[in-house]
Amino acid sequence: MGKRSKGRKASNKGKRGGVGERSAKNASSSSSSHPSTCIKGKVPDFGSSSFSTSRIPNGGNYPTLYARYKSATRRFLDYMRTNVPNEIVGGDGENVHVNFLLAAADWMHIHNHAVDPAVLRDLKLCIRTRRRVADSMFDGGDGGHRYFLEVCVFCWTVMRLLPVAEITSTSTTTEQASREEGAGEEDNNMHNANRFSAFDVDGEEEEEEEDTDMFPTMAPRPQPAAANPVTVADLLNSDDRSDVILFLLTLDDLMGFVAGQYRVLVQNVTRHKRQGIPDSALIENLLDATIAANFALQSVQQLEMELRAQHEHLTTPCRLLATLILPEITAHVDAIVRQHGSKSCIKRSEIIAFLGDCMQCSFHNQSDSWNRNDSIVSDFVAQYEVNTTGSAELEQIFQGVLRITVLEISIKPDVGVEKMRQEMGRKTGIPNSSHSWLSRMKNIGGDRSIHHTVRILQLFAGVIDSCAPDKKLLMDPRRRGMFGNPNLPGRMTKIRDMDEILMSKLLPDWTNMCRHGIMGKIKLPRDSELCPFFVQLKSYVDNPGKPVTWSLAFGVHAALTSVLEVNHVLPEIVGTSKSVFDNYFVQATNAAQLSLNEKSSNINSSAVWKHNLSMISFLENFGLPVFDDLSLWNPLCAGTSISVLNFFGNIEGGCAIIDCQAQLRIVMYLYHGLIINGIIGEGDIPLLQILYN
Repeated sequence: MGKRSKGRKASNKGKRGGVGERSAKNASSSSSSHPSTCIKGKVPDFGSSSFSTSRIPNGGNYPTLYARYKSATRRFLDYMRTNVPNEIVGGDGENVHVNFLLAAADWMHIHNHAVDPAVLRDLKLCIRTRRRVADSMFDGGDGGHRYFLEVCVFCWTVMRLLPVAEITSTSTTTEQASREEGAGEEDNNMHNANRFSAFDVDGEEEEEEEDTDMFPTMAPRPQPAAANPVTVADLLNSDDRSDVILFLLTLDDLMGFVAGQYRVLVQNVTRHKRQGIPDSALIENLLDATIAANFALQSVQQLEMELRAQHEHLTTPCRLLATLILPEITAHVDAIVRQHGSKSCIKRSEIIAFLGDCMQCSFHNQSDSWNRNDSIVSDFVAQYEVNTTGSAELEQIFQGVLRITVLEISIKPDVGVEKMRQEMGRKTGIPNSSHSWLSRMKNIGGDRSIHHTVRILQLFAGVIDSCAPDKKLLMDPRRRGMFGNPNLPGRMTKIRDMDEILMSKLLPDWTNMCRHGIMGKIKLPRDSELCPFFVQLKSYVDNPGKPVTWSLAFGVHAALTSVLEVNHVLPEIVGTSKSVFDNYFVQATNAAQLSLNEKSSNINSSAVWKHNLSMISFLENFGLPVFDDLSLWNPLCAGTSISVLNFFGNIEGGCAIIDCQAQLRIVMYLYHGLIINGIIGEGDIPLLQILYN
């Protein structure tokens, strides 16, 4: 897209991997209609705002399902070890085999042990999560972890029939002390965390307890594993593949919740039309969906950090996908290095990192300066001193990884992929379909594959890098249709249907907004809470050479999902959002004019009023008309801009612009959300608190 200077022009000759210069370099840079020349007003001092400091401790992080599962597993195991005789446990520390759980459950049954109800909740979460992993794909890990699931289910059938211990306020069991010590930070975070029930697993317990497949009333006692039984340490450390599956399942759940919010929006838009309700009423549902997307995006950021802390080699989406998809090839590479390398000791994590980086080469353009397709194999061979025979085998594996990756995430510019797919189908007798790696995850796999979004973003990063920072990134008209047909809203059903719109319209506009628009001019206070998607876009544009993160991919995927879900009512949402945004500044102008006409008022001499008016006026730059309507007013971006506008314009700005019922309704709706999520406190804004009560 973006044209390179002559000194950086690259030839396709001899290049391997990627989709070539023609696949993404279809943009041109121009200084005409430059967004920076359209910025209105002087940049205000947002740092002096009344509520610029968040009330949420630790930046608003809250425990994810991944963290809860880990903590619940630890608490359950600790409880079982500390509430039965030592001879049953058979050891100290985390090297104890999980076989002791069978004897511990038998002992509790014989002695009619009173069970802490909190432990039963922990056990249910442990079973529920591990069952989801086991049922998702690849049998949920190795035999040791499947055996642990069978043991947990047996413990559940025994312990659910035991009497429940009475927990008094003056007594604390050993398990409770462990819970407080191990989860104190988690509880503190939860106090001010996301209170949306869809993110809270506790709300599902009663329903899932009735699932007799997951929580049976009776289960056979598993035979204790004799050879190399899994230890407590193994469970707590966990294997990377099971954790990867759990990570992706959580992403799928979060994206499903976001998609559900946009479906509700569509239902209400249709109902409002039928009942003659004003169009502006849809803004409440739009804010609902935006808040859900913001919380989901924050959750994904937390998940990434947790997964990386547990498995340091899983630093990129491609390494995570290699862990999931390439276990046999991982074992093959290990055998090659051990047979043909001088350094016989190689960690499995290092092989996964190598294969993930090989896969990453297919995500880059061939001419990207950070593409390692010409050196990745030779670097690995040199590191482990592999001989020529092993080097040739590793080269074949590299080429194979490139092929299967392009076959999985093919896009229109990929030349010869369909022919390759047909040949493989004839050889194997099995149809080779694309986007099949996460086929059981309906919100981030199949027709909505999030790794397709990752590849598109990685390709476009080269476009950003090729365009000088002071230039405007524009679509080259000669490349129109290069990534597919620019389908009209209402006709798109798959994420890849939007490749052309994403590459030629959304990403160029978002890049220009981050470089030359309002996102490039200011850093809003509390932006990680109010507009985390914009924060992720800004980081991506500023650092195109870095691998795409799951957080960025999730945010862009949520924006694309919002367009797919609203589909045929997209024009109404775009038009109404734009109208509400524009009308706000008409109100601001009227309010300023009225203040000038009131000669008896001292408001014009107030420094606070002048600051607030300047701040409010500058926010109009979020809707600069130099950008395409779909880039500005797609459901996720529209909801984000209106949330920012209402917070800084009406909450921080002193409610000066509220002059109609529709505006008051929107502001009170946002105020309610800020109150229940602990972002501001009751009484901080007396006027709104009076109305709120």
